[in-house]
Amino acid sequence: MARFSNFSLLSCLITSIFILFLISCSKEQPGYNTFVKSTQTLQQNASYNGVVFELSKLNYDINQEALTQVLLYNSRGFKPVAFQFDITYNPETVKIIELLPGDAIILAGKELNYNKIRDGVVRLIVFGFNQNIIEDGEVIKIRLMPLNTNPDIKITQLVVSDPEGKEVSSFVK
Repeated sequence: MARFSNFSLLSCLITSIFILFLISCSKEQPGYNTFVKSTQTLQQNASYNGVVFELSKLNYDINQEALTQVLLYNSRGFKPVAFQFDITYNPETVKIIELLPGDAIILAGKELNYNKIRDGVVRLIVFGFNQNIIEDGEVIKIRLMPLNTNPDIKITQLVVSDPEGKEVSSFVK
C-alpha cells in the first residue's frame, strides 16, 4: 500500500510541475505583444482559403532589441502539423538574434529548428513526432535588432503539411 501512495504522490508532483511549466510558458512578457491582440489580427484573415501566416507589426527603437511574432490562422479547417519557411531580411537594416517557439507550437508539442543559410536568410522548420494539429496563434517569436528606421523582414518559401505529409494550401499575409 505504501508503494502505491508514493507512486501516486510522485505522479501528482510530476503533473503539477508540468502544468506550472505550461502556465509559465504562456505568460505575457512585459513589452511584448499578447495572444489576445494577435487573435484580433488573425480574425481578419478569414477570407483566405488555407493556412495564413502573418508577421506581426514591429514596434521598435533603433539599436534596441525587439520582438515580433509570426502568427498562424487556419481559415478553412485544414490540419497543419508541420511547416517550413525562410525569414528573409536585409542584414544592413536588421539583425536576427534568435527564433523561439510560440505558444501554439509549444502546446502542440512541436520542435523548432532553424539555421542561417546565408546573410539575409534564416530557414526554419517546425515539426513533431506526433500528429497534433497546430492551432491558431503565435507560432514563432523573432528576437531582433533593428539597425535603422526601415527594418526589412519577410516570410518566404512557405510549405505547410497535414498529418499525412501532404502539402496544405498556405499563404503569407
